[in-house]
Amino acid sequence: MWKPDPFIASLFDAPQGMAVGAQVVTYKPQFDPTRVSLPPVAVDAGEAAMMLGISRSMFYKLLDAGRIGPRGSRLGRCLRFSVAEMTAWAEAGMPRREEWVHMWPKGELHSV
Repeated sequence: MWKPDPFIASLFDAPQGMAVGAQVVTYKPQFDPTRVSLPPVAVDAGEAAMMLGISRSMFYKLLDAGRIGPRGSRLGRCLRFSVAEMTAWAEAGMPRREEWVHMWPKGELHSV
């Protein structure tokens, strides 16, 4: 009767690791800070549009017309919108930009 090679069988019998020769090496997961998922602080125009349930092109049209209150901030060539400001603006009833800049306490800090 055929029997598997003992070494190969030991690979499948190793409970918490992998058998290497006669030694079992156990795997211990370590904390990897690059894999931590944090909620975003700022989003791009496409993500801001998704927050509002509209398309990105409609978001830009409304932004150009002054209908989107938050002005966004430039990070290099990228335009980003504060999630906190977008949320506060939506909760305030989505006022036009000229009204919103007086309502939002950090309005004077934006650069765009």
